[in-house]
Amino acid sequence: MAGAIRTIVFGEALVDEFPTGPVVGGAPFNVARHLAAFMAPPLVVTRIGDDRNGLAVRAEFELFVMPETGLQLESMEETGRVVVERSAQGHGHRDAGHRFIIMPRQAYDFIDPQEALAGIAGVAADTIYFGTLVQREARSRQALATVLDATPAKRFLDLNLRPGQGSQEIASAALQAADIVKVNEEELQALFQWTFQIGPQDAPLSTEEVHAACRALMDRFGLEGLIVTLGHRGSVYFGPDDVLVAMRSRRFSCWDGCAAGRWT
Repeated sequence: MAGAIRTIVFGEALVDEFPTGPVVGGAPFNVARHLAAFMAPPLVVTRIGDDRNGLAVRAEFELFVMPETGLQLESMEETGRVVVERSAQGHGHRDAGHRFIIMPRQAYDFIDPQEALAGIAGVAADTIYFGTLVQREARSRQALATVLDATPAKRFLDLNLRPGQGSQEIASAALQAADIVKVNEEELQALFQWTFQIGPQDAPLSTEEVHAACRALMDRFGLEGLIVTLGHRGSVYFGPDDVLVAMRSRRFSCWDGCAAGRWT
């Protein structure tokens, strides 16, 4: 099985506790299941608790026929949980209608570096996927650094910034480590503010200025590619040598109303 694995997914596997019932999720684990559904099961490096939610996560490994060699068991902390409440979040927001309360000190915060290294032994992956939520605690940050140092695989960062989780320093270090980065509009705006001091109160950027700022981000962090997702309006990919690919929906231009109407 190890010889067939093309992707390593490093990050949180957790349970979203919706009012209607629990759903196994976490951005990295969702990516892993999609890959498995496309007959390309990855090796998932994560950590779960010895509890009911942990059993639910393991059931998903079995359902999607994903190897458990990177799955770690935590005896002290519980499997990751996110309590999902209904909210009046504005229409068009990526979390519209819900408020996500991410619990602190969960099993995925304590991924063991040596167990992670052993889990990926013999795997010649082309790509490693990781995010920032799993890096909020030092133990998992160390484990990620160990795994990144151990593989020449292309590094794909899904920034996935969440309020109150992680820091600007963690995000910056993750960007420095990445080869390809995916962000949404809100995350891109945060990067513009951190990197170029372009804030939401400044004059709106033109499409050309947004493109130039994205290129400047790529240069600053040495990125090979930058993907900006725009919800129902599509996405934009910035590649090397000024390659730009815009995937548009039928109703909207990719940059129409970008960042709540700030960038048009």
